[in-house]
Amino acid sequence: MAVNGSTNQALLDAQLELWHTAFGYIKSMALKSALDLHIPEAIHQHGGAATLAQIASTATLHSFKVPSLRRLMRVLAATGVLTAGLRPSSSCGGDEPVYALTPMSRLLVGKRSLSPIIAGVSSLIDVAGGLGAAAQSISKAFPQVNCSVLDLDHVVAMAPPDTDVQYIAGDMFESVPPANAMLSGFCMTGT
Repeated sequence: MAVNGSTNQALLDAQLELWHTAFGYIKSMALKSALDLHIPEAIHQHGGAATLAQIASTATLHSFKVPSLRRLMRVLAATGVLTAGLRPSSSCGGDEPVYALTPMSRLLVGKRSLSPIIAGVSSLIDVAGGLGAAAQSISKAFPQVNCSVLDLDHVVAMAPPDTDVQYIAGDMFESVPPANAMLSGFCMTGT
């Protein structure tokens, strides 16, 4: 019986890991959206806790986007970026959600905010990127990111001409052009 119990637990653990892997991007996309809308700053301006209406007004969000903001706030609360509680509302007669900063989201406000690092990427260089397949994929998925590939002269000479990726002939051991992020092989790092 212990074998079945451990087998069942192993299957549950595997299923949980599969869900985390498959939907892990949702947390980072929600965080990116929150940073783009300055949601942590809006909550911070209201003393560390704010209602949806307060957040929407501080973030200068159009009223027709408030339902989307409500969904975003639920994801941020479910993933631990923010907390959500209820406060009695005098205007509608029921309780309204109040969102508060967590220790994690407190790192995204104020003078020492880490949000530029996270919201971070406007340029990327693929060092020794060959013909730039990875950079091309990133450029198509994120057109706002300026992607470039650094490789040797003879490799860059064979690069496809009809792409949004900039190809730079050079030697990575001599110099690497500046970018917010660097991709090399299977490793991506912030610079």
